[in-house]
Amino acid sequence: WRKVQFETGEFEGYFVGKQPNGFGRALFHTGCQYHGEFVDNQFHGKGTLFFDNGDRYEGSFARHKPAGQGVLTVGGNRYAVTYDGLKRFSEGAAPVAKEELPPELITEESRVTVIGISRGDKNASFGLGCYSHCKAVDAKLAFACPLRAHKPLRNAAALDGKIAVVQRGSCSFAKKLRYVQNAGAVGMIVLGCDNSEKYNQVFQVHEGDPRDDGDAFEEGEDCSPVQVRIPMAFCLGSFEGMLRPNAFARMRFFPAAPQAPPGWLLGCVVIHPQTACKDMTAEEGERLLQDFLAERKTERAEEGRRLREEARVGAMDASLAKEERE
Repeated sequence: WRKVQFETGEFEGYFVGKQPNGFGRALFHTGCQYHGEFVDNQFHGKGTLFFDNGDRYEGSFARHKPAGQGVLTVGGNRYAVTYDGLKRFSEGAAPVAKEELPPELITEESRVTVIGISRGDKNASFGLGCYSHCKAVDAKLAFACPLRAHKPLRNAAALDGKIAVVQRGSCSFAKKLRYVQNAGAVGMIVLGCDNSEKYNQVFQVHEGDPRDDGDAFEEGEDCSPVQVRIPMAFCLGSFEGMLRPNAFARMRFFPAAPQAPPGWLLGCVVIHPQTACKDMTAEEGERLLQDFLAERKTERAEEGRRLREEARVGAMDASLAKEERE
């Protein structure tokens, strides 16, 4: 497992000789990311492509080109798609078949082990940070865009009230936290990049001058010291597939966990069987309300016609009964 820089981005994963082969993760300067199988430095096999706008494709690739069946998520809507393998996405690849899917159904419970990320002073002894912010939280999962949260988020509104999932790398944890906290996230999970790594260290967010961490900011950005307000946890990259977008998750920490190394806070993220429904936008909510009101108006009109008809028939029956008596 190695990490290398290349002209258009960086790669971290398995190599055979000098070429990426096997599982790996590629981050491109455009903001796109690919997590999946490589053959001779090309996307080949099963993988997930994260687009720079937050959409994603999970499926098969052949020599950098989507080929065969997969799931394309656009704006939170999921589609079963089939690609012919003739073009790359950058060349305008379009599915030859596309069918809308219902929300993802999670049928099995997942329990992901995590370790708490402490807060503290960069100049203090490392590993002696404070974990008072690591409290239980229940919320949906939302993946940041860009996934590494190393620059202003393109989907900040989608993280409001969610547990933000970000990837390690490209900046300090403090900078990632700054962006997701400002977006209104109620928790943050940092995914590792190396699928071969184990839990062998603890992490800390420094509540001091961000320049002490070597972070760079765009002109006009707020670079005041970050204050930790939400629980944070680190998760091994090998667990990435268990963290599904829009899934409702419970994040818990265990201060008294037996056999925990000194200075560590162990925890877990639990995802129960469920249907991972996307949140409605304001426009979708308004449209649903209008459709409901229109249906109720139609129902009331039908009910009024039915009552008038029943009254008319009742009046006729009463009139006939009176005539018979006379």
